[in-house]
Amino acid sequence: MILSPAPVLNAQGADDPFADPFAEESSPTPTLDDPFGDPFENSENDSPTPLTNEPRGSIEFKPNGRWLIRGPGGVPELAIIPTLRLELLHTPEALDSPFFTTRDSEIRLEGNILDRDSFLARLNLAGDHSHGVISELWFDTPLKHGFHLTAGRIPGTLGLESFPGQERRISISPGLLDWAGGGSAWGLRSGGRWIRGALAADLQLMLDEAVDVDGEEFGGYGLLTRFSVRPLSQYLFGGPDGSQELWKDTSLFVTARWDWEANGAFRIRSAGEQDLLLTTPLHYDNIRWVRTGWRLPISPTLHFENEWLRSGFFGVGPTDLDMPGEVTAFQLGLRARIGSQTPLPIALPSDLPGTRFEEDGVKSLSGHSQDSERSYDLLLRYEQLTLQSQLFDQGWLETGSGSNDLEAIRLAVTHQVRPGVQWTLESAWTRSDVPILLSPAGNSAQNLFTFRCLVEIGL
Repeated sequence: MILSPAPVLNAQGADDPFADPFAEESSPTPTLDDPFGDPFENSENDSPTPLTNEPRGSIEFKPNGRWLIRGPGGVPELAIIPTLRLELLHTPEALDSPFFTTRDSEIRLEGNILDRDSFLARLNLAGDHSHGVISELWFDTPLKHGFHLTAGRIPGTLGLESFPGQERRISISPGLLDWAGGGSAWGLRSGGRWIRGALAADLQLMLDEAVDVDGEEFGGYGLLTRFSVRPLSQYLFGGPDGSQELWKDTSLFVTARWDWEANGAFRIRSAGEQDLLLTTPLHYDNIRWVRTGWRLPISPTLHFENEWLRSGFFGVGPTDLDMPGEVTAFQLGLRARIGSQTPLPIALPSDLPGTRFEEDGVKSLSGHSQDSERSYDLLLRYEQLTLQSQLFDQGWLETGSGSNDLEAIRLAVTHQVRPGVQWTLESAWTRSDVPILLSPAGNSAQNLFTFRCLVEIGL
């Protein structure tokens, strides 16, 4: 037998013989029938469930100049990064020097959608590129088995110029090897990283508007593939795992690029934006690049690197001349980080797909660390490029252009004063086997010295 609890009776119920017939029924709160009641006040029984601490959308301005926009739940996330670059460039005496410019200032948009897809856009405020203000614009989504798919205007970097990220996008001027086979184009790219970053590979289709590293039209429809590996990684072949055995993080890479129906003038510039090598505008049935190299960590904050490049032109000009191995080059370099215990990154060499957009000490999509330590990053590099004689013999070099060996020594120091403010001092000595024409007046020199001071506000 189940007993139910007895009902609770009101003290002044209608059936109570002792109830005062003129007494008003008490109410814990005014009701809508009460002319003096608050129609928006709820009773305890009618009060809604307390709100949870679910994150809402927000707009936040960071001290480093970034605007952060977050949607409900923290996604999507968008960072708007206006970067002002004030550059003072001292070039050879025959040129206008010193030269002050803000030409490389830009606005960068980066972020992620639904904690999954990444995007990046770089808008050149000068607008003097042949393809307009868009320097870079891509969207990346992860696929299965570690693969990613990227679409948009994607960098076509071949080697170490994409490492670290600020060298291609921010601070250090392109080197001799970077001009020979760099730039960007609209296209598609698929690849990824596996085995905890010990293995990386990708395949990229360049479909339209190929340009060189300075945004001038050069190239055609193309195919680019890159492969990098850390062969001594403990995750790949069971290498050592001790932090003191730095050689285990040695990285090797090989990249190849093939352009067909290419057009434009092939050129190489110094750090001072002086033309060292410039051809007349030409048509190429195809152009082939191969670039390979390695990086050895000597200590957590000191790396040694070396790479080689070979370029060949085929079906050039009205005579369809083939010039395999017309350009060969190599470079040796040291990278160091002074005043910080944060190690230099070891990933090689691709910077896409981007990592999830983060703040406060995590690498952003641009590859630039937001480390707040006041450290100095130093780069010392020797570069050499050799041009064979066929472009010169055919008369396809512009007057005053170098016709044989070029070599350069570059020293750059970068310091982040505080989040969002950074300066770079860069000096470069460049030598040519033949005098380089410096001005229409006929001044020339075989040795060029350039000094560059760059202040960046908003990184």
